[in-house]
Amino acid sequence: MAQDDTRGFGGLKVDVENFAFSFLRARVKVLNYMRTFQILKSLDWRVKVILIIQGIYNFSYSFVSPYNVLFAHALGATGTDIGLMLALSALVMAISSPMVGLAIERFSIKKIIVFGITCDIVALTVFALATDWWVLIPAFVLYYQLIRQMPLADLLIVTFTELNIRGTVMGLSRILWGGAIVLGPLMAATLVNYYGELRPLYYIAIPITISALIMAHLGLSDFLISGDRKVLSSPKKRGDIFFEYKSFLKEGHIGKWIVIRFFKDGQLYLLMTFIPLWVVGVKGAAPTTWGALSSISSLSAMLAQVPAGNLSDKIGRKKAFFLFTSFYCLGIITLISSPSTELLFLAAILGMGMGGIGGAAFTPFITLWWEAVPAESRGKLYGLEGIVSAPSRIPFMLIGGALWDWGFKAHVLVLPVIVEVLIVIPILSTIPEKR
Repeated sequence: MAQDDTRGFGGLKVDVENFAFSFLRARVKVLNYMRTFQILKSLDWRVKVILIIQGIYNFSYSFVSPYNVLFAHALGATGTDIGLMLALSALVMAISSPMVGLAIERFSIKKIIVFGITCDIVALTVFALATDWWVLIPAFVLYYQLIRQMPLADLLIVTFTELNIRGTVMGLSRILWGGAIVLGPLMAATLVNYYGELRPLYYIAIPITISALIMAHLGLSDFLISGDRKVLSSPKKRGDIFFEYKSFLKEGHIGKWIVIRFFKDGQLYLLMTFIPLWVVGVKGAAPTTWGALSSISSLSAMLAQVPAGNLSDKIGRKKAFFLFTSFYCLGIITLISSPSTELLFLAAILGMGMGGIGGAAFTPFITLWWEAVPAESRGKLYGLEGIVSAPSRIPFMLIGGALWDWGFKAHVLVLPVIVEVLIVIPILSTIPEKR
């Protein structure tokens, strides 16, 4: 006869085995929360301030960015117009990125952040006042192009965080910013439904972005990427930009990374541009439904960030990336083939551009990217990202815009999956990671 492993307490029977298991599980959760709290508490002061600034900035960005293309379309822009406009903004980013990258290594990070947010405020003002689509050209050029706040924040986190917790901190940063990213599109969708138009979103985003500017001005002091608080007023060496980047390109596996980032960034930008048009224009979803999908996608990505970061610290950046990018591909396939709104929500959960479970693949990926070179060279790596990312958008956006206007709309979304499976994953698997 099997033994009844229970104990009686005043007539109440307790399953000892289940109770012990529940207790241990609760203890593990408490220890994990304590470890997370200790990690956050021990972070460098610069990382803590950047987390706050980026949280405010991300709310403003997620509040309006899903609607920028739709707003241009509402003002009369065609798919080709949108493609050309975004290609022009990418060209400006490519030209300015090398100079910004060197500035990051030589001058105050605070001044660079403040300048970038100021450009974004100007761009939002142009969006708010525009009455025709071509007026938006300078807004698309300025907004998140001259100074890219998210890569700059990631650069600072990787530089001022220990290697053994770096992936976890990158994941935690997405959790801390995730609330703003989820709340932004949801609030925007509610306001669009209330006002019946997109323009009020930009009037609201302007003061939010100004608050991020104030926080950067008051919360940061002058410091260099090397950690030295002394700000350099002139270059360490005299010479042109091309000479410095020519020497930099000889480091590590930069050549392979150029190919990876070209195809990875191009396909992601293509998806971010045309997924809203696919959901609203082809699948017939209302703008409010698109806002809800964006929020669910962001929430799913947020919940997957810490597991992705922890796995990247334990099993390696590449293995974690390969696991989560499979959800990304599956989400895009579901988005294309979905016959109902319910499956659109499933696609949002699995992976839809930078969101969903598959969106968490970007955390180990970008951590591996910043670890490719020493800290003192990461400004040039930031510049290289812009040099490669911006031109990658041009062929992808021109091809995507043309395919869209010619009626091959599903092919626009299939292209990124093909690129991920046949180009990004095979090349990345050949690059060693820092352990």
